[in-house]
Amino acid sequence: MLADLDAKGADAVRPLLRAATLRRLARLVERRAGVPAEEAAVLTRFWSWYEGELHASLARYVGGGAAGAAALDDDTERFLAECERLLGGVPPAPQPSGDGALVFGRQPAPKGPMSVFGYDYLEAHLGKAKHEALALLAAEPTRGGGDYAYEALNLVDGRRSAQEIRDALTAIYGPVPLAAVVEYLRALEAVGVVKLQQ
Repeated sequence: MLADLDAKGADAVRPLLRAATLRRLARLVERRAGVPAEEAAVLTRFWSWYEGELHASLARYVGGGAAGAAALDDDTERFLAECERLLGGVPPAPQPSGDGALVFGRQPAPKGPMSVFGYDYLEAHLGKAKHEALALLAAEPTRGGGDYAYEALNLVDGRRSAQEIRDALTAIYGPVPLAAVVEYLRALEAVGVVKLQQ
C-alpha cells in the first residue's frame, strides 16, 4: 500500500518509475520527430521538468522532505542525466519577454475551476460575448483529451510566466499561441480570479 511506503519499499518502486520514464522518453522521441525545432525544445524541457519532479516526489514522500525540495539521490540524478544525454541535452528556455514575461497569481476566491455543473464563472462575470471571443476556449488539443483553459488556470502559481504556461500547455495538449494564453489570463484578471504579480 502507498500509505505504508517506506525507504525499503521505495527501492522496489524506483525501477517501476524508471521503466515508466523510459516509456515516456521513447514517446517523446517519437513526438519530437517532424515537429518544428522550437516545439521539440518545449517538449524536451517539459519532459525533463516532469521526470525530475516525479522522481523527487518519491524521495519527498518516503523521506518526509518539504514539497519542492530537490531530493534526488545520486543514482536517480545519474539516470535522469543519462536520459537527457540520449535526447541530445535539454535546451535552455528562452528568457520571456513582453506579454510572455507576465506572471499571474491565483486569488483566494473563487476557488476551483471556472465551469462547474453548467455554470461558468468567467462567462457570468465577463459577459457572454467576450467569453465566446476568447481564443483559448476555442482551441482544440491535438494531443490528449484535455482543456487548455482549465489547465492554464491550474498552471497559474505566481511564479510561472505566461510563456512558461504556454509552453506547458503546448507540451501537454499541442501548440497554442502565446497571445491566446495571455488573452485568457487577462480575462481571468478582469474578473478577479488571478492578479498580475509585480
